[in-house]
Amino acid sequence: MSRILIAVASVVNTRDGDKYSRGGRGQKSFVIFALYIPKYCVPCHTETMSNEAHHPETILTAEECWKLTRAARYARLGTLSDGGEIHINPVNILVHNEKIYFRTALGAKYTNLLLHEQVTIAFDRIDENIAYSVNIFGVARPVTGNTIRREIDEIGLHTWVDTPKLELVEITPVSLTGRRFKLS
Repeated sequence: MSRILIAVASVVNTRDGDKYSRGGRGQKSFVIFALYIPKYCVPCHTETMSNEAHHPETILTAEECWKLTRAARYARLGTLSDGGEIHINPVNILVHNEKIYFRTALGAKYTNLLLHEQVTIAFDRIDENIAYSVNIFGVARPVTGNTIRREIDEIGLHTWVDTPKLELVEITPVSLTGRRFKLS
């Protein structure tokens, strides 16, 4: 299976005794992290596995991923905190013009996406003997314009809990991936 290599370089301040340090205290060094990502984790495939009867798992096309996303009302939002912890929170979502919207209150979820705009939305669906799983990777930004706020209100973005959620967030998808599973 082909893979993609993502390399991230980071400048760090060194201290005496650091394993990355070649000089003295306070010098800057580069640290490079590399991560291999399987082919199916970047933009959704347009092909499916052949001989589906023998494969209980099928890769969804981009069109199938979007169809499931438009029907979804509940998902999980993955954000990264400033401390590096991954946070997963349930959200009520709405798709409009190929973007995903959700409401939230001020708090950790909102702060995390302000600090790190790269997020993921994930949801699952089960229909009798078939299960689906979709992951959408994108960029989250607070919505500040009143026009889009009115549009989303008119379409009807509803939340699970009747508490004030004044912040509207828009996720612009960068890539998506999905799978269909035959259940036994």
